[in-house]
Amino acid sequence: MVGIFILFRDHELLDSDRLQAYMAYHSFLSISSIYLVMIPITYIVTSLITLKLYRSDKNSALLDEWRIPESTLHLFELFGGWIGGFFAQKIWRHKSSKGSYQFVFWTIVTLHLLVWIDLIFFNFQGLQMIYQEVAGYLL
Repeated sequence: MVGIFILFRDHELLDSDRLQAYMAYHSFLSISSIYLVMIPITYIVTSLITLKLYRSDKNSALLDEWRIPESTLHLFELFGGWIGGFFAQKIWRHKSSKGSYQFVFWTIVTLHLLVWIDLIFFNFQGLQMIYQEVAGYLL
């Protein structure tokens, strides 16, 4: 109803530029709404998977069985499961004292936090600057 009111305000259609801007804005809102739902779901799901992987790896270590590669754990942490990894380290005291593992883990956490800070406060301008600098060196 609001969209119809805006389109027919003052009994005339909006010009094509304003109509395109209006449609682009509402497309952005619908995409943003999807991201607002999908990002937390992704963090929750990958954290639960990472938690399960840590538990499985801890059990395998205790039974002297095949272990989950650290690269697999780090991959799930990188995809958003670092929160689950953090809690798993606290709950099962697994991978919490291995220095090389902790270095990579906290690097992943730092990267996630930097991306969120850049998104919230700088609208991804920092990442765009870094991308342009790196692309300039590579090209």
